[in-house]
Amino acid sequence: MRAFARLTLIAAAAIALSALVSHVAVRVLKLKVTMLQHRVFRAGEKPVGTTIFGSSTAFDGVAWKTVAGSLGDSLESWPVGGGSPLEWRAIQRRQPATGRVFVVVSPIDMDDHFLCEFRANLISIPEAVRDFPEGPGGWPFAGRLVDQYTLSFTRVLYPTAGRADGVMMGGRRLVARLAGRRDVGDSVTGRGLYQDEPSDITERVSDWSAGRLEKELADMRSRSLGRHYFLGQKYRALVRLIHEVGEPGRVVLAVIPLSQAYWNQLLNPEDRREFQEMVGRVAKECPGILVLRNDQLPELLDDGMFRDLAHMNMFGQRASTAAFLRGVTGAPPAP
Repeated sequence: MRAFARLTLIAAAAIALSALVSHVAVRVLKLKVTMLQHRVFRAGEKPVGTTIFGSSTAFDGVAWKTVAGSLGDSLESWPVGGGSPLEWRAIQRRQPATGRVFVVVSPIDMDDHFLCEFRANLISIPEAVRDFPEGPGGWPFAGRLVDQYTLSFTRVLYPTAGRADGVMMGGRRLVARLAGRRDVGDSVTGRGLYQDEPSDITERVSDWSAGRLEKELADMRSRSLGRHYFLGQKYRALVRLIHEVGEPGRVVLAVIPLSQAYWNQLLNPEDRREFQEMVGRVAKECPGILVLRNDQLPELLDDGMFRDLAHMNMFGQRASTAAFLRGVTGAPPAP
C-alpha cells in the first residue's frame, strides 16, 4: 500500500509540474491561446453601430479602422482565429449584434473540412451531434471532431497541447530576443485579429520560391485532409446567422478571396463550382442582404496581393478595403 501511495504521489507531482511548465510556457513564449478578444474600431466618439463577423482572413482582408472612419460609425467584433459561421452563431448568442452587421467569409471559412481550433469551446457536444448530419459525414470527419473535444479537455491542464507550431515559433522569437535581436516581431499567424491599424506587411506569395510554395500548399492540404465541402454545416449556419442577426437591408455579406495559388492548386473545378453555388444559395435564401464579391475583383486575383495562401498583405488589403467601401457607400474611402 505504501508503494502504491508513493507511486500515486509521484504521478500527481509529475502531472502538476508538467502542467505548471505548460502554463508558464504560454506566458513566456507569448502564445495566443485566448478564444475571444473584444475589438472596437472607433470613429471619434461615435457609439458602436455595426458588428463584424469574420475570421483572420476578414481582418487581414479589410482595414476596419479605415472603414470606421469612412462610414463615421464605430465597429465591434468578437473575433476568433479560424472561426466560421458555426462559431459566429455561438458568439452571437453570447453577444447579440446590434445595428448593421458585416459578415465576411472566404472559401476557408466556408469549408466544412477546416475546423476552428476553438470549436469545442464554443459549440456544445449535443449541438455538434445535432448538426453532424448536415456536414460531409464519414468516420474521418467524425474522428476529427471527437479529437477536438478531447483536446479541449486536455488544454485545461496543458494549454500548449496541440500547439507545437506556436511553441516552436515562440521559442525562436525568445531565443532571438535573448540574442539581442530587436527586429523580431510576433508571428503573423492570425495577426489581423490583433492589430488595430491597417496592415503594414509587404511579403508577397508571388516572391516565394517553388520549394516554399509547395511546402505551404502541403501544410494547408493536410489541415483539411485534402478534402473540401461547401454545402454543409457552415453553409447552413451562415444562412441561420443572417436570419438571426438582422432584418433585410441591414446585413452585408462580403466574400473575399484566397490567393490564386490556393484557389487553383488546392481546389479542383468541382470544389470551385460548389463554392460559387453556395454563395448563390445564400443570396437566394436571404433576400435583402447586400452581397459584395471582392473575390471576383481582377486586382485581387494575383498572388502579389497575399502574404500567405489565405491572408492579404497591405497591398491586397488596400484594394479590398476600397472595393468594400465602394460597395457599401458607393464612394471611395476617406483619406
